[in-house]
Order: sequence, then C-alpha cells, then structure tokens
Amino acid sequence: MDGFDAKYCNVQTKIAIVRLRHGPHKYALHAIPLVNDVGGRLVKTKILYVGATLKHCFLFIRKHQERKLEQLWSKLPTEADKKRMETFLMTLTPAMKDFK
Repeated sequence: MDGFDAKYCNVQTKIAIVRLRHGPHKYALHAIPLVNDVGGRLVKTKILYVGATLKHCFLFIRKHQERKLEQLWSKLPTEADKKRMETFLMTLTPAMKDFK
C-alpha cells in the first residue's frame, strides 16, 4: 500500500472505496469533492462515509444500496421491474459477499 489505493469500484452503482493512510486522509477529504474529471469523463464526487476498516465500508455500502432500493421501489410499476432493480443494486462483488 502506497497510501492511496482504490480498493473497490462498481461502475453500475458508481460507488468506489479508496483507501488512504492516516494523516494524508485529511487532505483527501477536502480534495476528493473537488475532482470533476476522471479519464476525460465529467464526474461528480461525494464522500458518503469515512470508515476505519474495509469491512465497515462494505457494510455501509450494503445499507446505502438498500435505502436506495427502497426509494426506487415505490416508483417501479411491476414486480418484475422491482426484482430487476434489486438484482442490479444488491448484487455485490465477491469481495463484498464475505461481509455480513
């Protein structure tokens, strides 16, 4: 670990976990929201959670996705649409499936 590593990135949900060393994390907390271009693509970055361990970060992501799913379900007309959205939002990568 060099002090700044991308540990998880999900293109579909647009969520990433970045691991930082303690100390420089204070600078990154202020700099990350200012990032608006990644690889020539316009992006909007927000910090959703700051956690001490990857496990806690993954648990937060799961709860965050569950809240998003509940918000979207009320807008979806059919059970099939709801099931597809649940599969889309709640399908976790192998790295996240180990955390309960």
